[in-house]
Amino acid sequence: MSVGDIIFYKLRLSDLPINQERVWKGKIESVYSSFVLVSSLDEGYEGLREAVWPSQVITAVYGKNEPIS
Repeated sequence: MSVGDIIFYKLRLSDLPINQERVWKGKIESVYSSFVLVSSLDEGYEGLREAVWPSQVITAVYGKNEPIS
């Protein structure tokens, strides 16, 4: 995963999500060794930044808009 890629992910249980099955969408802003920092693209949450770990990622759309699972 790289800066600019779009990922779909679920929140961790430790984040206490109301809906554990909800899939979120975010754009990668920074890549670190164990997680990525994303900016939310979901309506009502635009621009909200959060760390996402690989275990949370459902799928990703890389720069060429090719979905990767």
